[in-house]
Amino acid sequence: MLGHWFGSFIKFIWFCGIQTIAAQKPCDAVSELGPFVQMGSSFKVYCVFRNVANHNCKKSIHLNKIQIHDSFEHNSTAIFVNINNIMENRTYTCKCACCTDPCGLDLQVGYLPDVPQDVSCSLSRNVGNITCTWTTGRKTYLRTTSTLWVRPQGHSGGAHPVSVPGFDSVTFPAFGVWPHYSVWVNVSNKLGSICSPPLNLTLSDIVKPSPPDTIKVSCASRQCVLHWSYEADIQLHQVKYRQHHGNWTIRPIIDSAAGGCTISDLQPYTAYDFQIRNRLSPSQGLWSKWSAVIPDRTDEEAPIRLDVWYIEESFSSGEKSLTVLWKELSESEARGRILGYKLKVEGFSARGVREYNTPSNQTRVRVTCSSCTISVTAFNSKGHSPPALINIPQQRADPPQNVVCQPLSDHSIAISWQTPATTETVKGYLVQWFTAHLRGQDLQWKRVGHNELRTSITENIQPFECYRGAVFALYEEGSGKQDFIDAHSRESAPTLGPTPITKVTGDSVTVSWSGIPLEHQRGCLKDYIIYLKREGGGESRHGPVKATQRMFSISGLKPGEYSLLMSSRTGAGEGPRGGLAAFLILQNDTKGFIITLAVLLCSFLLLVIYLCLTKAKRFLPKPVPDPANSKWAKECTATKGEMTLELHLNCSALDKEPHTVEIEEIEEKQALTVIEEPGDLSAPEGSSSEMPTALVTCAVNQIKPVCSYIKSLSHESDNSVQTELSTVTDITVDYISSNGLLDMDCEMLGDDVVESDFFPSFQSPFSEPLVSFGGRLTLDSVKMDWNGLFN
Repeated sequence: MLGHWFGSFIKFIWFCGIQTIAAQKPCDAVSELGPFVQMGSSFKVYCVFRNVANHNCKKSIHLNKIQIHDSFEHNSTAIFVNINNIMENRTYTCKCACCTDPCGLDLQVGYLPDVPQDVSCSLSRNVGNITCTWTTGRKTYLRTTSTLWVRPQGHSGGAHPVSVPGFDSVTFPAFGVWPHYSVWVNVSNKLGSICSPPLNLTLSDIVKPSPPDTIKVSCASRQCVLHWSYEADIQLHQVKYRQHHGNWTIRPIIDSAAGGCTISDLQPYTAYDFQIRNRLSPSQGLWSKWSAVIPDRTDEEAPIRLDVWYIEESFSSGEKSLTVLWKELSESEARGRILGYKLKVEGFSARGVREYNTPSNQTRVRVTCSSCTISVTAFNSKGHSPPALINIPQQRADPPQNVVCQPLSDHSIAISWQTPATTETVKGYLVQWFTAHLRGQDLQWKRVGHNELRTSITENIQPFECYRGAVFALYEEGSGKQDFIDAHSRESAPTLGPTPITKVTGDSVTVSWSGIPLEHQRGCLKDYIIYLKREGGGESRHGPVKATQRMFSISGLKPGEYSLLMSSRTGAGEGPRGGLAAFLILQNDTKGFIITLAVLLCSFLLLVIYLCLTKAKRFLPKPVPDPANSKWAKECTATKGEMTLELHLNCSALDKEPHTVEIEEIEEKQALTVIEEPGDLSAPEGSSSEMPTALVTCAVNQIKPVCSYIKSLSHESDNSVQTELSTVTDITVDYISSNGLLDMDCEMLGDDVVESDFFPSFQSPFSEPLVSFGGRLTLDSVKMDWNGLFN
C-alpha cells in the first residue's frame, strides 16, 4: 500500500510541478513509481527535454545502451515507454539530437519485506542478558534493515519502547525491576516496512539454563549408558542420539532422580552421537541448548551370515569347478572388524574335508567337487558368523517364466518375471548379472522375496553397456534358472563399423572380421549387415549376421570387381559402415580346367608307361638267330666246300692277323665246335666226309677284341642229317659274340648285320661263359630259347 501511495505522489509531482526541475539539466528521466520498484510491476518511464529550440529534434530512449523503438510522444518536450512485468534492474537513457548531454535513470527492483516470523526470547541464567531471534522471510534484493522494539511493562504501566538494531537476532540486558516485556520486530527497505505481532513475555518464563558440560558414555555391543553433571535446581533432562551422520532420535524426558540414561537396541560395532539438554521444571523456564556432540562406538559381536553364491563349470570327468563368491558385510552386518573368511568343502568321497582360509579383502575361492557341501563363514575378534551353505550338485527345478528387462535410468535396470510352472513352494528368487564382455568376472547378485516378481538392479550398472544374467527360483532342495541377455540401461546406435577381410574361392567370398571396440558398441550388439557392390552394378545387402559370428560366406558371384562394407546394429539403430574391402572374382572356367588337367594326367601316364616299357625292353634278352639259317651257311651248303668270309668291320685298330673260326657240319649227335686257335681245321673223328666246312675270318682289335658273329639261316637239306639239324635248330636267335657277352666296338656292314644291345654296360654275370665247351662251339650248343627263362 505504501508503494502505491508513493507512486501516486510521484505522478502528482510530475503533472503539477515538473517545470520546477532545475533548468540547468538538459533533460530528466522519471519513473511513475520512482527509482525503486517491486518485481512484476508495470509502469511508464518518461524522458523530459528542456531548452529545445527546434521541436523537430529527434528524441529517443535507450535501455542498457540499446535504443527502444517502441517509444511514444507525451508532448512536444517529453516521450515515454511502457514497462511490463519488470523482474530485473535496468538503466534507461534519454537522448536528443539538440541536446549536448544525455540523462538517465537507474531502476532497482525488489520485494517488500515479509512479516517477521518465529519471534522468541530467552534469558541467560548465568549472564542475565535477553536474546531474541526471528526469521525475516524471503530475500528482498534491496537493502533491508531489521529492528527489535522492546517495551518494559510493570504493574503501574509501561515505559517508552527501545529499538535494538539487528538482522535476525539481538541481545540486550534486562531492564532492572521490570518483570514483563512486550517485543516486536520491524523490517523495512525502500519499498516499505512491516512489523511482526507483539510478543508478551515474563522473565521467569524465558529463563534458559546452561547445557550439561560433563558427560560420560560407556557402551556394550547393544547398549550405551550415559552419565552427566547438572545444577541442583534442574529437574528435567532429555537425550537424543543417532548413528554417525544419521537422523536423530529423541528419548523421553528423564527426571533428575534417574541419575543417568541407558539407551538400548543399538547395533554392534556402530558409531553413535549423543547430546543432552536441561530445563528448570515442567512449568518454568526453557530447555537449554543441546550439549556438544559426544561420539562413541558399541562393542563387537560375531558377524551375521554371509550372502554366498557361486559360478559353476563342469568337466567331462564329472568334477565341477566352482567359483564361490560372497558379498562383503556392511559395518553393521560385520559387527566388528572382519579378520578373514573360512571356507570348508565336505566331500561325499574319499577326499574328506578341505579348508581354505582367506584374508579379509578376498571374496572368492575356486574349488572342485562333484558332490559336496560348501560352507563359508566370516570371523572377527568375537567369533565366526553362522555358516552359509551350498549343496553340490543342485537339483534342477522349474525356472521362472517370461523374464523381461527394461531400462529405468542410466544406472538402473528393471527385471520382472512370472512364477514357475510348478506346485512346489518357492523359497525366494535370486537375480544375477554381469557385464557381457567380462563373462562373469564382475558377477553381481540380488536376493528377492518369494512374493516379489519384480526388482531393479543398480550395482555396477553403467549407460551404453550390455549386461547378461539369469533369474533363479530357489527351492528347498534345488533351483531353476532362466537366463536373460542384452539388458541395458541406455543404448544408442554404434559409432563404428567393422573392417572386413575377404578370401576369394572360385565364385564365392568368405568375409571375416574382428569385434567392434567396446567404446564404439554403445550398448548390446544385435547383428551385422554386409553390403556388397559389383562394379557397374547395384548394391546388395546380406544378413543380418548374428553378433556372435565372425565369418560369413557369399557364393554364386559373377566375375568382376567387388567392394564390400559392413555395419553393426543395436536395438537403437544401425551404425555407420566400416572400412572398405575390395576383391576380384575371375572368369569361372572349371570345365575347361578339368579337361586340360585330365589330358595332362593321361599324357603323363602314357609317358611313364612308355618309359617303363622301354627300360624293360632294354633289360630283356633278344632272341638268338639260328646259325644254320645264315647266308654263309647256305652258301657253304651249296658249294660243299670251304669258304672264307671277310667281315668289313669298322674297327678302330687292327694290329694282328685276325683269328679264324672254323665251322664244320657234323653228324646229328655231334656238336658244331668253334675253334679259336688259328690253323687248319680237321674234321672230328667219326664225322661225315660230306659235311662242308666254312672258314670265317674276323679282324679283332688288339686291345679289345672285335667279335665275329655267326648268324644261322634256315635252309633245306637233302640228307636226313641236315634236315634233322635244321629241325632241331629252327629257332630264331640273335648274334653271339665269340668272346662272350661283352660290349662291342664294331659296326657291322650290310643289310643282314644287326647291332645288339643285349645287356647294359655294367659288368654282367653273363660276361663269363655259362657252359664250358672245351674250346669248341657247335650249332646245337648255340641254340638258345630265352622264353622259358623269363616266363
